[in-house]
Amino acid sequence: MKRLRWWLATAAIAFVVAACAGLPLYWLHHQRLQDKPELLYAEYEEELQDYARRLTAGDVVSVEGCGFGLPQYLIDHGARYCTKHGNCFCVSFGYIADSAVPELWYSPDGFDPMPAELAHMNRNGVYEWMPLAPKWAACYR
Repeated sequence: MKRLRWWLATAAIAFVVAACAGLPLYWLHHQRLQDKPELLYAEYEEELQDYARRLTAGDVVSVEGCGFGLPQYLIDHGARYCTKHGNCFCVSFGYIADSAVPELWYSPDGFDPMPAELAHMNRNGVYEWMPLAPKWAACYR
């Protein structure tokens, strides 16, 4: 009987410790994705494909001066607004004054070659582009 009680107490303690560890692990995972478009794309690829489809179809509400509406998962990870440049869409994230502004770009025509408006914006070489997929790229400026 003592062994059974000891085993149940040990199992209960192990369960409580494991259950409590989930919240800090979730928080750490959330912080790892914060303001990092290349990691967000890998984590939310399907959702971003759907968002891009809705943006190009005109199904996402746009407010003059504020840009397009953002899905909650992007807001949760630091996205501030979504704007349109030519036929490309740019999701901008928060940043600290001394660091680069992270952006997630979608181009329906892809980035090879670079769309004309983006090539014009990048003429001084200020933007650092990271291709994520044929139609997606992360940018830091």
